[in-house]
Amino acid sequence: SAVHARRPFFRPASGRVFSVREFGAKGDGLADDTAAFEAALEAGGKAGGTVYVPAGRYVITGPLTVPSGAELRGISEGPPHIMVPCSCILVRTGLGTEEGAFLSLSENSSLRGVSFWYPQARIDRETKFPWTVRALGKNCQVRDVCLANSYQGLDLASAGDTTGHVVSGLVGCCRRRGVFADNSREGTVENCHMASHYWDRNDEDLPFEGPRLLGNMHDVNNAMRRESESYVFAGCAGEQIRSAFSVFSHRGLVLKDGFRGSVINHGSDGTVFGIGLEGDVRCLLINTLAAPVPTLRGAGEYAPCDPANALYVNNSARSITADLSGEARLVNTAVWGFGDALLARGEGRLSLELVNSLLSLAALNKASVYGAYSNGGVLWTAPEPLCGEALFGSFGFLQAAGLRNCVREARVTASSQYVEGQGPAELADGFPLTFYASKQEPDTWIRFDFPEPRSIKYAVIVSAAPDGSGYVTRALDIYGETGEGREIFITGIKDNSRCVLPVPLEGRWKSVILKIREPNLFDMHTRIGEVLFLTGEDQNGQ
Repeated sequence: SAVHARRPFFRPASGRVFSVREFGAKGDGLADDTAAFEAALEAGGKAGGTVYVPAGRYVITGPLTVPSGAELRGISEGPPHIMVPCSCILVRTGLGTEEGAFLSLSENSSLRGVSFWYPQARIDRETKFPWTVRALGKNCQVRDVCLANSYQGLDLASAGDTTGHVVSGLVGCCRRRGVFADNSREGTVENCHMASHYWDRNDEDLPFEGPRLLGNMHDVNNAMRRESESYVFAGCAGEQIRSAFSVFSHRGLVLKDGFRGSVINHGSDGTVFGIGLEGDVRCLLINTLAAPVPTLRGAGEYAPCDPANALYVNNSARSITADLSGEARLVNTAVWGFGDALLARGEGRLSLELVNSLLSLAALNKASVYGAYSNGGVLWTAPEPLCGEALFGSFGFLQAAGLRNCVREARVTASSQYVEGQGPAELADGFPLTFYASKQEPDTWIRFDFPEPRSIKYAVIVSAAPDGSGYVTRALDIYGETGEGREIFITGIKDNSRCVLPVPLEGRWKSVILKIREPNLFDMHTRIGEVLFLTGEDQNGQ
């Protein structure tokens, strides 16, 4: 169902409050506060009350368990950050093993307003730890918690049935896995954010082994993108996921192995693979963003590539991967970045509605991909029957690269002229992107010569601006030449702000010339990444 019900906050069985300071905790980042926490949790469990953790840094050297009916609560009333004063637990146990958990939530218990920091975690090499938090039963809640540099974050699967779990305001940077849910019904995960800055942007006074990372996100990003999975949901029925975001991970969201549920407002940005749909799933995704960027390791490490997928072996990023035996429906989906928008395989059914894409929408093998309507509402038929229908509108023209009525660069001779000192970053025939200039000044031109005059309906100009400005250019004039040696002015573009610019040509042209009249507002970063020509011919060339 697309209707997501709000779940009430956990209420301890009694109104009694037990501060860990009353049991001897120092919170100075030096003293071992393990015994004080254990005593406070025992008292809170007997009374069914709240175990309160004032602001401070508490060194804990052994595993903890929150008893049934109790809540372990810090000071944060919203998603916390390790940079600001918080109830911070310094975890000094479990180094070197993935087994077990540091903090266990008994059935019908809660964790709220607490942050976790691992002083022994290093980004320059893998340092394994158990799960930071594990639910041991039903009706566990985790609210407003920061897993600043966990190896494994929240486990809602390994200990059995976690039906009724509620996760809200969970943030952090988990090197291996953020949230893993399985074996449950009617769970909720909402308002969560997995991003590298929770590790990188830390308080300078925090204990930290290994190289300092403050202000340098690159090492953290690279480590996360090698192996991190932000959200993995398997055998969950009636799961509600909303506003769960992932930035710079290997896989943002994975739904698999019997998942039944709905996802609203998910975003995977800067990931290697955005969304994975695997096996027998039944899911509805609404308002979804998947924006992958390349990795040096290549897509072949995600899954073995058989010969039918050889086209995609060397692509280094993919927005959505679907290996389905079930059924998935995506409504109002935006896919952009690098690589492919979609790789679909399997016997299942994948339905795409209202797709906004700058990438190549491709479906392979036996998956059935049904009508994907863009905001422009224009329907095009893909070249292979197994691909279903590839559609594009005012922001999705690059999907036309897979159509037979598109004149590809391989069939076009491209030449160009650059202003002195502003030579091309790269000028090489290629697909899907050929970068024509790193800086395009006035009087720069790019000419496309067809083997013979062709009926051209549109030129589709795609920006490849590396800084994200997205502008093709500020002012661009387009000329056509019919084969008689005379250039004819077709149209001019002024103050374009689109990163995909469709230009009607409506004529029979031997050559098309793009002339830069003014660079874009950002000046240094204008790039024309690709030019597609859509013809008026049918698939037989008529």
